[in-house]
Amino acid sequence: MVELSNGCMCCSLRSDLMAMISALASRKAFDLLIVESTGVALPMPVAATFAYEDEEGRCLGDVAYLDTITTVVDAPRFLNDVMEARELQEVGMEEHEDDNRVVSEILVEQVEFADLLLVNKTDCISEANLSQVIAFLRELNPKAK
Repeated sequence: MVELSNGCMCCSLRSDLMAMISALASRKAFDLLIVESTGVALPMPVAATFAYEDEEGRCLGDVAYLDTITTVVDAPRFLNDVMEARELQEVGMEEHEDDNRVVSEILVEQVEFADLLLVNKTDCISEANLSQVIAFLRELNPKAK
């Protein structure tokens, strides 16, 4: 496990991620790699990292390919969090002091961009509420597994 912290995937961490994955690939240190971002990260910058060429013309896609974008959905909280228009700062999840993104918009984008949706904590809600969550997820992203 390798941890990269204190930065944004679209700028400061992109080169670190590229270097780390390239080094692991050159040592043939993995068959499968999972890149886990924070709960408030947008999936597009992570995915774009695999197509990004650095100043020297190197591309992460030359040594690793992106197979699946997975979004983990917190079943008991998802519908409520999507329906409330709270900013990250209100819930103490901002990445920097100027981060005025809205939680619901981030959650929707994460679901819409995913290839695979993993619904967790299903044992913590009723069958009826779980059905509502799954129906809403299918509405947001009918192609996701």
